[in-house]
Amino acid sequence: MVKKVNGSDNQCMHCVAQGDENACDTQGESLQCNRELAERYLNIFSRLNENIDVEKADKTQFKCFKFKMSGQEDYYMKGCTYQSIPLCDNILEGMACSTCEPANCNMHHYSDYYEDDSDKVVPREASIAVVSICLLLVRVNQRARVNASLGTKVCLFFPAEFRNEKNYRELQQVFVKGIGLQMIQVVRICWASSVWLLLAAFAARSSASSKCPLEEGKTPGAVRRVILDLDAGGDDAWALTMLLMNEEKYNICVQAVTCTHGNAQVQDVEVNVLRILEALGRLDVPVYVGAKEPLITPSPDRKDSHYFWGENGFGDVDFGMKPVKRIQTPEHAVHKMNELFQRFPNQISLLAVGPLTNVALLYKMYPEVKDKIASLYILGGNRHGVGNTAFAAEFNFFTDPEAAHIVLNNSPMTVQVFPWETVVSLMSQFSTRWRFETFMKTSNPAIRVLNKVEWEVYAQEDGWTPCDMYVAAVFLNRSILESVVKYRATVELNGRVTRGMMAILHHVTDSEQHNVAVIDKVDEEEIRQMLLSLNSEIKKST
Repeated sequence: MVKKVNGSDNQCMHCVAQGDENACDTQGESLQCNRELAERYLNIFSRLNENIDVEKADKTQFKCFKFKMSGQEDYYMKGCTYQSIPLCDNILEGMACSTCEPANCNMHHYSDYYEDDSDKVVPREASIAVVSICLLLVRVNQRARVNASLGTKVCLFFPAEFRNEKNYRELQQVFVKGIGLQMIQVVRICWASSVWLLLAAFAARSSASSKCPLEEGKTPGAVRRVILDLDAGGDDAWALTMLLMNEEKYNICVQAVTCTHGNAQVQDVEVNVLRILEALGRLDVPVYVGAKEPLITPSPDRKDSHYFWGENGFGDVDFGMKPVKRIQTPEHAVHKMNELFQRFPNQISLLAVGPLTNVALLYKMYPEVKDKIASLYILGGNRHGVGNTAFAAEFNFFTDPEAAHIVLNNSPMTVQVFPWETVVSLMSQFSTRWRFETFMKTSNPAIRVLNKVEWEVYAQEDGWTPCDMYVAAVFLNRSILESVVKYRATVELNGRVTRGMMAILHHVTDSEQHNVAVIDKVDEEEIRQMLLSLNSEIKKST
């Protein structure tokens, strides 16, 4: 998709979306097909047509295609596919689709320069989904299976009379009621002389989707809201996928994702999160960047240290293309966490599955907010001194012991702790072999990303350890808990080999002083079924 700027200079919106101007020629007119680009378009289109068989495609021959949508003016979208997969014929009839000539698709088809009320260009939420999945409104009306939780973005064209906010809201209500879909996000993308192009994310999931956005003055109802604080990491990505794929089933809402250092540098953590959100089509989930380093001790030199998930947290896999480059407010994760907890006290839980630096900063900067967190779940610590670092500590606590100490000793609620030893106890049930046999052929695009990551990471490992996913599963379904014991616990800060170890004070028997609930055992079969559902849920939604 190309926009015309001041009648002369052109900029490729596909390249803006990818944050990579080098993907286009010097005038931003060209989109060169390649395997990575074709795979990304096909991942999205395959959600609309389950008969597309990407595996059997000749992955050496590519072609671009374009299709026309008619508002009061024609508007063209372009994409990339394998030559052996005729997307234009397989997706929707009436797309006026044709193969581009030459191979470069984004040639000589423009939309007007677009702007918001402040006269600034706003390519909000621009993504490959925008470029590839713009469907005619009449076609949407015939396909109620369109599901935004899988990333379908639908372009709606409204004539000038609907630019009025009142008229637009009335139309929105009619549209939602008429096709049974719940609009959860609407973003104005561009103006074309008499056409208002709106990007709408829909969920054909039930009214649970509409409960996600928080609005003051409304009661929380039964929905459980959660902020996921992570250091993605492949296991963090499994946790995020588990939560997002189960919002309807367990009536929860991922209110925000906050990033911290740990498995990777925080800028890489953000990239990894966006890659998963893009794969799932959930770029509506806000992402905020937080702490870049531990509270006191300096971060170790990543070049001199062994990191299980590689230097970038995703196995150092070369994905070829960056995930969607989003325009996001520069608000720090800790400030945003405070804002959400303050505005909506005791309505939002916190799942912290990385080093606890963000949470410790939250406690110290805004001490009054501790009483407004609905519940706190963490992946970290160890209950028998078994560590997964060079010493006797679990990685998250070891990475920032002071932060872990602050959180355990200052939380007014009982902290739900999923320790390393419990992860180890599950390794015999969830082997690396089982993991790949189960998920290598999956229709879930996020797991496809993780297949590439974990193929590199687990090449020499027998046991699969999706640690953070277990915490997400417990939050979703507490019926899987089989053994939970409360203790008084703290974190060792001075030991030469025990620094970062969670120390359980067994002599403290007064339940009023207990600050942690240690999860010792979970129902392995229930965990297995929850994992397997990540495959079936995608298939049911296509």
